[in-house]
Amino acid sequence: MAISSVPDLLSARRFNRTTLELRQRIEVVAQEAVTGRRQDLTEATRGSVGQAHLLNKAVQDIDSRLDLFKVSDTRISVMNQTLSGARQTMDSIGVRVLTALGSNSDAGVDTIIQEAETSLRTIFSSLQINQGNRNLFSGDATNVSPLGDVDQMLSDVRAIVSAGPDTATIDAALETYFNDPAGGFQTTIYQGGTGSANSILLEGDTRLDFNVRADDAAIKQVFRGLAMIAAADVTPFERYSDEYEAFFNSGSFNLTNGESGLIELESGLGIAQQTIANSQDTLASARITLSATYNDMTARDQFEASAELKAIEVQLEASYLLTARLSELTLTNFI
Repeated sequence: MAISSVPDLLSARRFNRTTLELRQRIEVVAQEAVTGRRQDLTEATRGSVGQAHLLNKAVQDIDSRLDLFKVSDTRISVMNQTLSGARQTMDSIGVRVLTALGSNSDAGVDTIIQEAETSLRTIFSSLQINQGNRNLFSGDATNVSPLGDVDQMLSDVRAIVSAGPDTATIDAALETYFNDPAGGFQTTIYQGGTGSANSILLEGDTRLDFNVRADDAAIKQVFRGLAMIAAADVTPFERYSDEYEAFFNSGSFNLTNGESGLIELESGLGIAQQTIANSQDTLASARITLSATYNDMTARDQFEASAELKAIEVQLEASYLLTARLSELTLTNFI
């Protein structure tokens, strides 16, 4: 009987091939155990690889849209909080100023004048808010601050008020300053763009515009009313005179109308948030359906993959051990 000192060539190749296949399989299963996804999509989908890729892309597109919705919702929320904070800062000055005036109290009037300037500065500053690198109240010029120097605006309004000579003339001059495209507010104070910020694409290819600029009519009315009251100490009118009272009434009118306008802006932003929330719910439901379909085609149970990985490791160890033992099978060892 002939005994070979080493495995024959065929046997060696067979063991090497088996070991190589086990090593390749262990790499595949290890990946599947980590990712939960089949590595061989052709086999997993029975040849429908294109359909699997389309499903995966649809899920990724939805994820991108949901991320965009989340960013937009955050921006709207910040804008809404800013407008709400502006109203709280005013604390009904437009109404209280008339009460102070009716009481003939110099201290009360002086306090309201000072409070109006403080509120104006606070609101002016709050509208300069940005998120990331986007100025939220600058329209389509998101790379620049929406407003210039509040001291410049106060100085301009004080100059108009002090020039008088009557309330009608002051109101006309302030109307030009705040609402004429060539007026001081649009040319020196508002620094943002004249267009709307980017809208957001919703379902059905409809677009949602949630833009509020710092030159919105309501915001300008708030600025105008507060600036008038803040400049009441330089009017050419005698305190408590009819003209003085008419001046305060005009400031109060602008301020209360502006405050109502802010509420409308907040309401519009709230509706926009709800619209986005509805679209998020729709997309989330679609994502669940698409993900389930894609998983049915390509998913691999990670516990099952881990069990197979362990079994292959045992096989691979056995293959290495058997190969080593056969290599030592000489006639001397056999005897």
